[in-house]
This record gives sequence, C-alpha cells and structure tokens, in this order.
Amino acid sequence: MKENPTEEKIIQSAEEIFLEKGFDGARMREISERAGINKGLLHYYFKTKDKLFERIFYVAFNQMIGRMNQLIEQDMPIQEKLSTFVDRYLDFLEKHPLLPRFLIHEMTRKGQDFIKSFTGHIRTPAIESLKLQVDEAAAAGQIKAVDVEHLLINSIALCVFPFIAKPMVQVILNKNEQAYRQFLKGRREQVKAFLHQSLRIES
Repeated sequence: MKENPTEEKIIQSAEEIFLEKGFDGARMREISERAGINKGLLHYYFKTKDKLFERIFYVAFNQMIGRMNQLIEQDMPIQEKLSTFVDRYLDFLEKHPLLPRFLIHEMTRKGQDFIKSFTGHIRTPAIESLKLQVDEAAAAGQIKAVDVEHLLINSIALCVFPFIAKPMVQVILNKNEQAYRQFLKGRREQVKAFLHQSLRIES
C-alpha cells in the first residue's frame, strides 16, 4: 500500500537520521524537523520511535522480497539467479545497514511476539517456485540436487552476517570503516563463488 506524502517524508527522514546516529542516538524531535513537520504530527502518525522503525523495516523488507520474487520468476539459469540475488541483496543491505541488527534486536527483546507481529505486514519468498526450478535443473543434470530451503538460508546468511556482526568482524579483521567497505565489495564475488560451488556436480 502506498504511503501518503507526509508518511513518506517521515520515513525517509527517519531512516536518514537512524543511519547517521544509530537507533539509540536518533531523536523524534530531529526526525520531525528533518521531515518539516511538528512533533505532534509525527506522534500522530507514529507514537514511538520503535513503531517508526518497524514501519521502515516492513516497507524495506517487502520491497526486497518483491524484487526477490520477480527474480525467481525470471527465465535464467539457477547460478545466474543466485549471482543476481547476491548483488541485489547486498545493494539492499548497503542501503539499509541498520535493518538486520534491528531485526535481531527485536527478536531477542520481544521473542515470538515480534515474529507474530509480521502477520499481515510482510511478504514471503516464492520458495515453492524456486524449489521447482532447482529440482528441474538437478534432474536435467545441470546442478547437483540440493535442499532449496538450506540454499536460500545459506545465501541470505552469507550476505547478511557482515552487517549484523560488523563491530565484531571489524575487530577480528582489524579494519577501519574505509577498509571494511572495501572488504564488503570483495565479499560479493566470494559469496557467489561459494554458492556456485555448492551446486557444482563433482566429476
């Protein structure tokens, strides 16, 4: 459902400030000023900062799932789909780097209540359609037989982990912010190669 112009301005302004200052450092007053509205109107649309971030999460997540499902339905080899997915998902994560950590934080804080709150708000990947394509490619001898659910989760995990665990990975690898961005650029081809290898038929 399309947001109205005021909600769109609020969501855009909020995400900019969340990215600049982090979730804890962001203030509702700053968000209202960035959006060009008064604080009372902001609270009319979003009573708390948590509710505002949830909306940002739902909008961004649904956009990503929509693009993923469009990709699944395209006529191209599975290996090419995986490579395209990695590029699109990493593009998404670079644009919305706080969302993975927000998701983990909320699941830890709210548990099943947070998972239940997804009902009616988010789209889901077209797993059955992907499974059919992978099974057909395996039957044709193009790839080895794999469990599609594991393939999907592996693809997501390999991309998202450096964003969820960024502070820890920076310490382990001794990388400053600039060096970490370079590391993420090289990560794309590493993930693609790993996923392609998982589908390769051993000679």
